[in-house]
Amino acid sequence: MEDDRFKIYIHRLRDGKAEQISETFSSDFLGIEEEGLKFEAPVHVEGTACVSGEDFVLSLRIKTLAKMPCVVCNQFTDVPIEVSKLMHTQGLAELKSGLFRMGELIREGILLELPLIAECCSGQCPDRAALTQFFVKEN
Repeated sequence: MEDDRFKIYIHRLRDGKAEQISETFSSDFLGIEEEGLKFEAPVHVEGTACVSGEDFVLSLRIKTLAKMPCVVCNQFTDVPIEVSKLMHTQGLAELKSGLFRMGELIREGILLELPLIAECCSGQCPDRAALTQFFVKEN
């Protein structure tokens, strides 16, 4: 069952009203079941929703933590994910139900911010020194 906090009712935004969004969601809604990617920390969402002319406008800031294996030692490490400005605009004519569900938009925003690789200890994995013997030295 979908969390009602993901729903934005467009009729509440008429006459210049804006809806302030400040929610913390369990990461379960992300539906991530990958071997090399985990989300266990809550997802914090702040922002506003409003109607501007004939458009619905949503502006969000999102913060959470992903867990990814370190590229050096392969131990899972926390990777901060921050979407500082996620903007979504949609014509009111497209929202015939008068309802916008922001869960999928939040999920996409988070996944787009994931780095390709992660390294523990802020990029200074202690196991890196043990691997230097395998590196090719350039002249």
